[in-house]
Amino acid sequence: MLGQRSSRVTSDILASALLGPTDAIDLRTFSLTRKSAKSATLQLIIRLVSPLDQNPRGEGTEGSTDRVLPLCRNSEASEASPTVHFPPDNETSACQRDFMSLSLPLITSTTGTKKSTQRRPLRKSADVYTLMEDLQKPPKPPSGRSSEIPVTSEERNIQGHIQTTSNKREDTRDVFKIMADLKEENARLKKELEKYKKQVERLQNKGKSLTSSSASNGDKEKSSGDSENAHLSVVVVGASGDLAKKKTFPSLFNLFGLGLLPKDFTIVGFARSKMSDEEFRKNISKNFKEFKDKQEEFLSRCFYHSGQYDSEQSFSEVAKILKEKEGGNSANRMFYLAIPPSIFAEVATAAKSVAVSENGWNRIIVEKPFGKDTESSAQLSRDLATGFSEEQTYRIDHYLGKEMVQNLLVIRFANSLWEPVWNRHYIANITITFKEDIGTEGRGGYFDEYGIIRDVMQNHLTQMLALVAMETPNSLSAEDVRDEKVKVVSACRPISPEDIVVGQYDGYLDEDEKVAKDSITPTFATAVVHIDNPRWAGVPFVLKCGKGLNERKAEIRVQFKSNPGIYAEDSERNELVFRVQPNEAVYYKVNTKRPGLSEEIAMSELDLTYKERYEVRLPDAYERLIYDVVRGDHNLFVREDELDAAWKIFTPILHKLDAEKVKPISYKFGSRGPEESDKLIHRYGFQRSKSYQWGPKSKI
Repeated sequence: MLGQRSSRVTSDILASALLGPTDAIDLRTFSLTRKSAKSATLQLIIRLVSPLDQNPRGEGTEGSTDRVLPLCRNSEASEASPTVHFPPDNETSACQRDFMSLSLPLITSTTGTKKSTQRRPLRKSADVYTLMEDLQKPPKPPSGRSSEIPVTSEERNIQGHIQTTSNKREDTRDVFKIMADLKEENARLKKELEKYKKQVERLQNKGKSLTSSSASNGDKEKSSGDSENAHLSVVVVGASGDLAKKKTFPSLFNLFGLGLLPKDFTIVGFARSKMSDEEFRKNISKNFKEFKDKQEEFLSRCFYHSGQYDSEQSFSEVAKILKEKEGGNSANRMFYLAIPPSIFAEVATAAKSVAVSENGWNRIIVEKPFGKDTESSAQLSRDLATGFSEEQTYRIDHYLGKEMVQNLLVIRFANSLWEPVWNRHYIANITITFKEDIGTEGRGGYFDEYGIIRDVMQNHLTQMLALVAMETPNSLSAEDVRDEKVKVVSACRPISPEDIVVGQYDGYLDEDEKVAKDSITPTFATAVVHIDNPRWAGVPFVLKCGKGLNERKAEIRVQFKSNPGIYAEDSERNELVFRVQPNEAVYYKVNTKRPGLSEEIAMSELDLTYKERYEVRLPDAYERLIYDVVRGDHNLFVREDELDAAWKIFTPILHKLDAEKVKPISYKFGSRGPEESDKLIHRYGFQRSKSYQWGPKSKI
């Protein structure tokens, strides 16, 4: 109140006030108004703290209703001290009472014959705010006395108000902190809600509710209790084919050699061809290149059964073999479908009916291609869902199991160097290449049905594009990573006719008798993909793949924009290159001064070549992927909505090529492909290095 009704009083004024005389103050005749509050308060302070040496008005008389208290500066009360005459309560104005309550600690009181005198010392050089601090402090007891000075109710009210205000400020800060925490928690819960909404939507798109899907297909896989020690039974459907003999069985054997399979396991090969167990073991062991001392033990657990893929009777016989080998113990079962997609549904239905485990988990692995377009892919997913849920289904794309592809996320998100420049402001273009120096190699019938776009570009290259272009996932869990991949693939535009070149190498029509003589199936394709999001708007993604080319390699080439500095004319563009195969490496192309007296600039590299840096065995992609299936890790497998988004990029152009019977451009076997491909890439700003050649031993 005192601070609100007065301006700052200089120390000089107070000093002079302490030396001046004063008279008694009669508060009945004193009142404060808004206009006079400032000057009146100052006058009262001056009077209250002035020397007390006389009492012109005398003591209060007996019977008076006035309450008289002496004012003094010393520890003892003086009869000659001037007095303050307090009016009765009913005559005291609110403003006067406010002032009295604040100035009361300055007044000493005398009651009856017993005197108790104490005053608060005031600093001579002070202002009103300093006086406030003095008023807020409890008085010190007089020297030599141990008794405490009583605190008046007015003092307690003032101190309580100050403490309440302080507490309110602390409470306000706490409220803001709580609000910030709630806002952050609300954002997290919204993300969780969106994720669950997407999961429900996927189930509804398949014509099922969340409840019915869980009941019919067992989305929550059965646990065998101790999953690590449970018996593992693997059924390889299509066991007599090249894929199973060259990839599936060697990968299973290497996992066994590395000690990564359960202690108890059984492998059953199932196909239509007739052969004995011994013939089967001999056929699959031809491709075993490691762990020679463990071959016999592994082969003793491998068996073969011949039957029809769509026959429940045949699968019942397989189930009988499995139960016998499992010995009544808890068991998990894995079905690997190394067969054409056209018979996936029949096999899944038959296996689900009679061959699944009743006391462990059941999982099914399917190989690409997953359909021929958007509709056939969706139908294939619906057919598989009749036997196995999405959680039980593992769509294998072996490029996701390659060491360098897995290193993409680490290099992108574990190094602060790249993320700030991983966008349209610094990157000119990105090229993803898959090249083979061979033809169809006995797969002419299959390849002629699908072609290079469906066989390689729609799956392998698109998966690598997703990992290069995706946003940072919330975590490394399978669902968080795949959510981000779906987002970026969904942002890709369908390929336009102006952005694609297709070719066919000379001799393709005569290479395999299963290939039609008038086939227009492309063995080469270059396409430009555009991603419509803030990070990549305007950056062309070039997908290039083909057979019968000049070399075998797969790589991702990130080309940065030209340097506009003083060396702009003499330097080339920087590039970050991921060499997926062969000879895995990561290298960054930089401009450097050529050693010597010359000032010439040369292109070199910062090189991490795996075989030169690490002495470690790199696992085959199939080894890693099969091992992840055993562990139940979906991270490197394609989800249904991701597959659907990828097909939407290519289905329109595939339908156009098929409907218009577009003839592919011929190119020489062993060349770089059609010249039109290079023209398309250059049109989108790709700059080829003039003289640079990467190689572990190359010299510049």
